[in-house]
Amino acid sequence: MSLSERLKTARESRGYSQKYIAMEIGTNTQTWQVYESGKSIPGGKVFEALSRMGFNVNWLLTGEGEMLLKKWPVKVTKEVSDMFGRAGKPIVFEVDELFGARIYNELKGRTSEWLASESNIELERLKNIIYKEEVPTAEEIISIADSLKLNPRWLSEKSNFEGEDDKHKRTAKTFFRVRNIEEDEKLMKSIGDKLNSLSDKYGFNIPEDKKVIVIMIMFNIFKTDVEEHKEELFDQVADRLMRLCRPIVNQESA
Repeated sequence: MSLSERLKTARESRGYSQKYIAMEIGTNTQTWQVYESGKSIPGGKVFEALSRMGFNVNWLLTGEGEMLLKKWPVKVTKEVSDMFGRAGKPIVFEVDELFGARIYNELKGRTSEWLASESNIELERLKNIIYKEEVPTAEEIISIADSLKLNPRWLSEKSNFEGEDDKHKRTAKTFFRVRNIEEDEKLMKSIGDKLNSLSDKYGFNIPEDKKVIVIMIMFNIFKTDVEEHKEELFDQVADRLMRLCRPIVNQESA
């Protein structure tokens, strides 16, 4: 991904129009369009302004690290226009980190699959929003609120009612813990499946005591944030550990 592509990706991740982000960084729409086209490179003052908006300059320049310095709270906007196409005042939401917890509470027994269908948001995208792995756009906030028959501003922004945010914090703590357990179980299963496939490949089964050790070694490695070449590394580590566990007679004849 080039610098110009990262600038566009960063802008769209927040739901900003070219006009809005240009205004925020102190330039005009045409200049920003030139940046996104790759015909010109922004100067230091532009990157400084983008940094103040929460974007990681290192990611913009190199693609390394996280795109955002901080996600929450985050400002997302929706451009509006009248029947003649004239721009009006944009709708702005200051999305609080408990946005997903409010959605979870307001489902009231309905499923995330139901909400995905009602709001016309892809299920995995919706789950990532609920678990605050991705920032919603203004359109998604409005669509989710409409599906739940709620005020989108109440749904997205910090509540002023005493005790209400505490309830959302308790909910968030619970389902983030459940999410972590689900991810751990998924990782454990993928390790077990990989070892089983390698057993067929090499023609032997690992003794249960060694299998537990191999699983825990791989779990501790890939539980951390190993992002670059993750799938390739996963296969290589599993293969090498499996080879170490082969019976001596098989290793000598290999």
